[in-house]
Amino acid sequence: MARKVKDVTVSEEGRDKGKVFVLTEMPASRAEKIGQRMAVALMRAASGDNAANEALMDEVMTCVQFRPDPLTHPQTVRPLIEDDIEEVATGIKRRQEVAELHVGFFAVDALSRLISATGQPGSSDTPTSPGT
Repeated sequence: MARKVKDVTVSEEGRDKGKVFVLTEMPASRAEKIGQRMAVALMRAASGDNAANEALMDEVMTCVQFRPDPLTHPQTVRPLIEDDIEEVATGIKRRQEVAELHVGFFAVDALSRLISATGQPGSSDTPTSPGT
């Protein structure tokens, strides 16, 4: 059976609206290793150690490619470059979608916690109840 591939078109308003990203499932052995590293990173983040998290997030994004001209040349797909993602929210959402592609809801929850623990843009430090 072939690896899962998912085209994702940004629908949110902003500089990335209409861009198409192609997410490709990792081989199972690589996904398992990243999952184990993610679990360790979550434990470390809970204790305040966030040193290795950025490298892990970058590795997760290797599953994402960019379709630069989806209307005229839909067959053209290339690796991401720095300028492909212009909005912070787009990058965060792509990481969540990669996690979902590999292991479903549980990884999305874990990845969201990891993003929040690393202090990445888009995480919230806003109290959830009055007086906290």
